[in-house]
Amino acid sequence: MNTNQKSFKLLTLLFFMWGFITVSNDILINAFKDIFDLSAPQRALIQFAFFGAFFFVSLIYFLVSSYSGKDPINKIGYKLSMTVSLVVCGIGCLLFYPAAQLESYYSFLAALFILASGGAAPQQHHHDRRADRHDLDPRRLLLWDRTAL
Repeated sequence: MNTNQKSFKLLTLLFFMWGFITVSNDILINAFKDIFDLSAPQRALIQFAFFGAFFFVSLIYFLVSSYSGKDPINKIGYKLSMTVSLVVCGIGCLLFYPAAQLESYYSFLAALFILASGGAAPQQHHHDRRADRHDLDPRRLLLWDRTAL
């Protein structure tokens, strides 16, 4: 098996893991509902904390690339940026333990936001790769899915 096949299999596994984290939100909502006796808006805040991280990380990425005129992922490299993403995701996972010790709903939201921030960066990597393949400007974030069809 060559290096490209190993890399592809590892990347596929990582995206599966990030997808599993995403669908685990529904389980968290039900668990937190019982543990913290949450209202409907508080339950919705769990989804907002998770998916809000995707928005904020993408916004920061867009602003940095627009301001500098360069793609930050290309500047530091895909391997390093994926490694940083995994580390941030791991930190978010580890923060669930102190949040459980504190028994704090808002600590869980912060840990979930950090976890999702680590999972949001690989989405940028994926879109950058697609942009390279389809000869798109990486700053056209909102048009990628429609123009790649």
